[in-house]
Amino acid sequence: MLAASDRQILEACGHLNEVGSMIVGARALVLASLQEAVTRTKVDPDDANFTNYLSLKLGGRPHEELHAIFVDHAGGFIAEELISIGGTGRVDAKVSVIIRRSIELAASGFYLVHNHPSKCPNPSPDDVRATRQISSVARALEIDLIDHFVIAGRRVVSMRGLDLL
Repeated sequence: MLAASDRQILEACGHLNEVGSMIVGARALVLASLQEAVTRTKVDPDDANFTNYLSLKLGGRPHEELHAIFVDHAGGFIAEELISIGGTGRVDAKVSVIIRRSIELAASGFYLVHNHPSKCPNPSPDDVRATRQISSVARALEIDLIDHFVIAGRRVVSMRGLDLL
Protein backbone atom coordinates (compact mmCIF):
# COMPACT_ATOMS: atom_id res chain seq x y z
CA MET A 1 0.00 0.00 0.00
CA LEU A 2 2.88 2.39 0.66
CA ALA A 3 3.99 2.12 -2.96
CA ALA A 4 0.50 2.88 -4.28
CA SER A 5 -0.35 6.34 -5.55
CA ASP A 6 -2.94 8.46 -3.75
CA ARG A 7 -5.30 7.86 -6.66
CA GLN A 8 -4.84 4.09 -6.41
CA ILE A 9 -5.54 4.15 -2.68
CA LEU A 10 -8.70 6.22 -3.14
CA GLU A 11 -9.91 3.99 -5.98
CA ALA A 12 -9.25 0.84 -3.93
CA CYS A 13 -11.35 2.22 -1.08
CA GLY A 14 -14.25 2.80 -3.47
CA HIS A 15 -17.26 4.14 -1.64
CA LEU A 16 -15.31 4.34 1.63
CA ASN A 17 -14.00 7.81 0.81
CA GLU A 18 -13.27 8.70 4.43
CA VAL A 19 -11.13 5.60 4.89
CA GLY A 20 -9.22 6.33 1.71
CA SER A 21 -8.67 9.93 2.74
CA MET A 22 -7.41 8.83 6.16
CA ILE A 23 -4.96 6.38 4.59
CA VAL A 24 -3.69 9.03 2.18
CA GLY A 25 -3.35 11.48 5.09
CA ALA A 26 -1.52 8.96 7.26
CA ARG A 27 0.84 8.20 4.42
CA ALA A 28 1.56 11.92 4.00
CA LEU A 29 2.46 12.10 7.70
CA VAL A 30 4.81 9.12 7.38
CA LEU A 31 6.45 10.74 4.34
CA ALA A 32 6.87 14.04 6.21
CA SER A 33 8.43 12.21 9.16
CA LEU A 34 10.86 10.34 6.91
CA GLN A 35 11.72 13.55 5.07
CA GLU A 36 12.48 15.22 8.40
CA ALA A 37 14.75 12.32 9.38
CA VAL A 38 16.59 12.42 6.04
CA THR A 39 17.06 16.18 5.85
CA ARG A 40 18.30 16.73 9.41
CA THR A 41 21.35 14.46 9.22
CA LYS A 42 24.13 13.34 6.93
CA VAL A 43 22.65 11.63 3.90
CA ASP A 44 23.21 7.90 4.39
CA PRO A 45 22.04 5.59 1.58
CA ASP A 46 22.34 2.62 3.94
CA ASP A 47 19.85 4.15 6.38
CA ALA A 48 16.39 2.57 6.18
CA ASN A 49 14.82 6.02 6.64
CA PHE A 50 16.55 7.18 3.45
CA THR A 51 15.45 4.25 1.29
CA ASN A 52 11.95 4.23 2.80
CA TYR A 53 11.64 7.94 2.08
CA LEU A 54 12.68 7.46 -1.55
CA SER A 55 10.39 4.50 -2.17
CA LEU A 56 7.42 6.12 -0.44
CA LYS A 57 7.90 9.40 -2.30
CA LEU A 58 8.46 7.97 -5.79
CA GLY A 59 7.45 4.30 -5.77
CA GLY A 60 3.81 4.83 -6.68
CA ARG A 61 4.14 7.58 -9.26
CA PRO A 62 2.45 6.78 -12.60
CA HIS A 63 5.18 8.63 -14.54
CA GLU A 64 8.95 8.85 -14.26
CA GLU A 65 10.46 11.65 -12.21
CA LEU A 66 14.11 12.58 -11.74
CA HIS A 67 15.13 14.18 -8.45
CA ALA A 68 18.51 15.36 -7.16
CA ILE A 69 19.58 15.42 -3.53
CA PHE A 70 22.39 17.93 -3.03
CA VAL A 71 24.92 17.52 -0.21
CA ASP A 72 27.81 19.46 1.28
CA HIS A 73 31.43 18.28 1.67
CA ALA A 74 30.51 16.30 4.82
CA GLY A 75 27.53 14.61 3.17
CA GLY A 76 25.05 16.87 4.93
CA PHE A 77 21.72 17.46 3.25
CA ILE A 78 21.39 20.80 1.42
CA ALA A 79 18.30 20.37 -0.76
CA GLU A 80 16.19 17.94 -2.73
CA GLU A 81 14.77 19.12 -6.03
CA LEU A 82 12.62 17.77 -8.83
CA ILE A 83 14.72 17.98 -12.00
CA SER A 84 12.40 16.55 -14.62
CA ILE A 85 9.06 14.80 -15.15
CA GLY A 86 8.75 12.26 -17.94
CA GLY A 87 6.32 9.69 -19.24
CA THR A 88 5.71 6.11 -18.22
CA GLY A 89 9.00 4.86 -19.63
CA ARG A 90 11.39 7.79 -19.88
CA VAL A 91 12.55 10.96 -18.18
CA ASP A 92 15.10 13.44 -19.51
CA ALA A 93 18.14 14.08 -17.34
CA LYS A 94 18.78 17.80 -17.68
CA VAL A 95 22.53 18.03 -17.13
CA SER A 96 22.63 21.84 -17.18
CA VAL A 97 19.90 22.11 -14.53
CA ILE A 98 21.66 19.64 -12.22
CA ILE A 99 25.07 21.27 -12.57
CA ARG A 100 23.70 24.82 -12.28
CA ARG A 101 21.83 23.95 -9.07
CA SER A 102 24.91 22.22 -7.65
CA ILE A 103 26.91 25.40 -8.19
CA GLU A 104 24.15 27.72 -6.90
CA LEU A 105 23.79 25.63 -3.74
CA ALA A 106 27.57 25.27 -3.29
CA ALA A 107 27.02 21.52 -3.20
CA SER A 108 30.09 19.33 -3.35
CA GLY A 109 28.02 16.39 -4.51
CA PHE A 110 24.60 15.04 -5.31
CA TYR A 111 22.56 11.88 -5.59
CA LEU A 112 20.20 11.28 -8.48
CA VAL A 113 16.95 9.41 -7.88
CA HIS A 114 14.35 8.38 -10.41
CA ASN A 115 11.50 5.93 -10.49
CA HIS A 116 10.36 3.22 -12.86
CA PRO A 117 6.54 2.99 -12.95
CA SER A 118 6.98 -0.43 -14.58
CA LYS A 119 8.10 -1.71 -11.15
CA CYS A 120 11.29 -3.09 -12.76
CA PRO A 121 14.22 -1.70 -10.75
CA ASN A 122 16.90 -2.48 -13.31
CA PRO A 123 18.57 0.61 -14.81
CA SER A 124 17.95 0.84 -18.55
CA PRO A 125 20.80 1.36 -21.02
CA ASP A 126 19.59 4.98 -21.36
CA ASP A 127 19.72 5.36 -17.56
CA VAL A 128 23.32 4.16 -17.51
CA ARG A 129 24.38 6.32 -20.46
CA ALA A 130 22.78 9.49 -19.05
CA THR A 131 24.20 8.85 -15.58
CA ARG A 132 27.72 8.43 -16.92
CA GLN A 133 27.39 11.62 -18.98
CA ILE A 134 26.19 13.61 -15.95
CA SER A 135 28.98 12.13 -13.82
CA SER A 136 31.60 13.10 -16.40
CA VAL A 137 30.41 16.72 -16.61
CA ALA A 138 30.11 17.01 -12.82
CA ARG A 139 33.56 15.50 -12.24
CA ALA A 140 35.11 18.04 -14.63
CA LEU A 141 33.72 20.75 -12.32
CA GLU A 142 34.86 18.93 -9.16
CA ILE A 143 31.30 18.00 -8.20
CA ASP A 144 30.64 14.38 -7.23
CA LEU A 145 27.72 12.35 -8.52
CA ILE A 146 27.70 10.05 -5.50
CA ASP A 147 25.08 7.56 -6.67
CA HIS A 148 21.99 7.17 -8.80
CA PHE A 149 19.07 5.25 -7.32
CA VAL A 150 16.28 3.65 -9.30
CA ILE A 151 13.00 3.26 -7.40
CA ALA A 152 10.51 0.59 -8.45
CA GLY A 153 7.64 0.21 -6.02
CA ARG A 154 9.28 -0.47 -2.65
CA ARG A 155 12.60 -1.52 -4.22
CA VAL A 156 15.59 0.82 -4.33
CA VAL A 157 18.54 -0.09 -6.58
CA SER A 158 21.91 1.67 -6.45
CA MET A 159 23.67 2.11 -9.78
CA ARG A 160 26.97 2.45 -7.90
CA GLY A 161 26.18 -0.80 -6.10
CA LEU A 162 25.76 -2.45 -9.49
CA ASP A 163 29.12 -0.99 -10.64
CA LEU A 164 27.36 1.07 -13.31
CA LEU A 165 28.70 4.40 -12.06
